[in-house]
Amino acid sequence: MFGRFTSSQNIAILASAMVWIFFLSWVICFSRMQVHAAGEGKRPLISMNGRNLSEKELKFEEHARRELIPGRSSFISIDCGIENGNDYTDSETGISYTSDTQYVESGVNMKISDLFLSQTQNYQKLLSTVRSFPEGNSSCYRLKPTANGGGNKYLIRAFFMYGNYDFKSQPPLFKLYLNANEWDEVKLENASQILIKEVIHNPPTDYIHVCLVNVGSGTPIISALEIRELNNTIYETMYDDSLILYRRLDEGASSTISNKFRR
Repeated sequence: MFGRFTSSQNIAILASAMVWIFFLSWVICFSRMQVHAAGEGKRPLISMNGRNLSEKELKFEEHARRELIPGRSSFISIDCGIENGNDYTDSETGISYTSDTQYVESGVNMKISDLFLSQTQNYQKLLSTVRSFPEGNSSCYRLKPTANGGGNKYLIRAFFMYGNYDFKSQPPLFKLYLNANEWDEVKLENASQILIKEVIHNPPTDYIHVCLVNVGSGTPIISALEIRELNNTIYETMYDDSLILYRRLDEGASSTISNKFRR
């Protein structure tokens, strides 16, 4: 037989329900990444959002693709650290990458050590340079992916590889912010690690600010930054909060594809 709940019990039940609703509103995305062996028979460490990927997860299949809106000017592809005027088109994907000079006002263009060029996997050109931010506490990229106002969701992907660009053999640790909110921590374990941070964001304004914040544990760097407009029907949630990638898996597909975006 059931009795009445006390006021404190009602509050506890309500709080528990709210926690479950919030948890269920997050999306676990699915995919895998494919890499090749590099350097003395060892695989370089590749991580997504702080989690090292297993060899099985380093491949992913056709049906796990996101619903990107193709051919839109709201696609932004930045190769951080290349000189202004050295824009290029990736021969595999057809994606045009541009210099970051028009998006950020600080920082220094640097090249990774030649010793680590062979460990950049499918991203050799993209990861061969970095923009380093030795001065200031916070350095921000100011991005305007569309001229039609806000209201759309965007997938934002940031690439990081230290590559011993400064010949100090001291991989940095720093914070990554999205507008005024902390996105994640960037902790590079070694010079060959490729770290990818990914978030789905619904900006309240026309502009998106991606900021690197110095926390006193090394100079912040970034290798590349990509923004893709998404179909608003994908990853529907109860709220407009940003969704940080936790883990991506794929099951059941019969063919393997590259995880790079395509036009």
